[in-house]
Amino acid sequence: MNKLRVLWLENNNECILFNSFDKNVSGRCPSFVGKVAERVSKGEDPEMVMNEVGIDKSNYHRTKELIRKISGDDLTLSYPIDTGEKKFGRVLVLCPTASCNLKCIYCSGTAGEKSKQMMSWSLAKKSIDWFFDHCADSGPYTLQFHGAGEPLLNINVVQKAVKYAREKASQKGQKLFTRVSTNGIINKKTAEWVAKNMDHISLSLDGPPDIHNLHRPKVSGNNSYDNVLQTIIELEKTGVLKRINTVVTAHNIDRLEEILKHIRSVSSVKELRLLHVSNCGRCEQYAVKEVDTNKFEAELEKIIPVAEKLDIKLLSLIEQVDYFTEYYCGACGFNMVVAHNGNISTCIEVLDEYDAGANDMIIGKYDPDVDNFDIDWDKVAYLRTRTHENIEGCKECTFRTNCSGSCLVRAARKHGNIMSYDEEQCTMVKEVLTKHYKEMAGIYKPNTNGDSKSINNTDTLTLKEVIDHSKKVIHSFNNINRRNWTVEVAMIELTKQLGDLSKHILTYEGYYLKDRSTHPNYSSTKENIANELADILLGIIRIADNYDIDLGEAHLKARHDEFGYISSSSKKK
Repeated sequence: MNKLRVLWLENNNECILFNSFDKNVSGRCPSFVGKVAERVSKGEDPEMVMNEVGIDKSNYHRTKELIRKISGDDLTLSYPIDTGEKKFGRVLVLCPTASCNLKCIYCSGTAGEKSKQMMSWSLAKKSIDWFFDHCADSGPYTLQFHGAGEPLLNINVVQKAVKYAREKASQKGQKLFTRVSTNGIINKKTAEWVAKNMDHISLSLDGPPDIHNLHRPKVSGNNSYDNVLQTIIELEKTGVLKRINTVVTAHNIDRLEEILKHIRSVSSVKELRLLHVSNCGRCEQYAVKEVDTNKFEAELEKIIPVAEKLDIKLLSLIEQVDYFTEYYCGACGFNMVVAHNGNISTCIEVLDEYDAGANDMIIGKYDPDVDNFDIDWDKVAYLRTRTHENIEGCKECTFRTNCSGSCLVRAARKHGNIMSYDEEQCTMVKEVLTKHYKEMAGIYKPNTNGDSKSINNTDTLTLKEVIDHSKKVIHSFNNINRRNWTVEVAMIELTKQLGDLSKHILTYEGYYLKDRSTHPNYSSTKENIANELADILLGIIRIADNYDIDLGEAHLKARHDEFGYISSSSKKK
């Protein structure tokens, strides 16, 4: 599969090339580059395409090299599970109960109102045995506890399942990774056990006490915040609290910065997942309306710099920069999710027959009469066809491999069909990713007021704005690459850019012999020189940032010292 994508800018006279798999992004490119790249990404020969597009031959080499650089090597996607294979991936999700000790005003599963049934140990044990016998991968394995209710209400089964699954994984010479999603309303003894025995914990906290207690009251009607805070304190002792989930509604959408700062004040957690409320479950009962998507996107953009300062990674359904996938998630026929009642699903939000998407995603049931699982493998095979190639409207989308149709459940809630997509969600994904890649390309500048600014030749930026924007680009690349550049690497890159600048200036000024003028390696424009100067400035800012140097202040001081020297020299004369 070719990984090259073309993002056309507003006037369609310019574009950006990007490759989200290798995290490669070009700068602003002329339209002919995009036209060539689109056809090359479909397998056409670059030389033939450039000739047909009619671009100047002096641009052949640079165009081809840019496309090659952004494209990287072609990717051959290999899946461990074929469409018709009667096996699952290496993730088993147990949903131990539909009962809950909270009555959240937006609960998608209306937890506690349908059933108070607990999963039996015999069902949990049978699920683990069956999973290990029907897992396509050799590990490491993941055992996750989730569901429509609070999974830790059935703590005895959770404890036995963790112990037993670890033994099964060990017999195969593999590790078992354990996860749980909890509302935090658990006693101290349970919290201590979870802190010592789980590898990854996601906990729900919707903000300061007034917000959280409004959103997530106990079944009795009492407040729940203080209990959650005590659980956080216990989990912080071992560092297993990895993520906090916050649901965004009309009640807290204007307070996201406050929520971020509050979360940092009570926890050292590194990830915050913001979930804008979807009209389902208990929402109608409490008149909880869906959040306006434009409002959510604007408020999300405002808090990005705040999150960076607080060392919190923001996650949301619309932030899919790091994705490169044929499938949106494991719900596309790869997960094995066992509900408390024995239903087998591929999604934690679809556990009962009346849930949206149930016709497709409930793929089987445990049959106690024969003590075995009855799986409809035709349904599984159908789910595995849900790729961007088979969803109308996704096939030609620039971001098709970032999103692949997005969430199946949201599509089912909107249209009753998992092979569709949520248009509002789609619009947000496109807008957010467009801004992100523009920012990486250096042609878009967000600000803390939630407005946006396209950086073009008519904008006047202060030195501080240039430095701040450059730092954001640098840090964005560091986050994507999962590491910071060392100062040695920055110096090597800066030296290379100086060499490139020298070559472009000497070429432009006609320094080289005339017989080189037709060679593609010896052609240049003012735009090339400007680009190299900009890259050198970025390199200087990167090194200053490495040493925590205020470049603006250093610049003023250096110029002040020079003027002082000039002044003193003049007086001597």
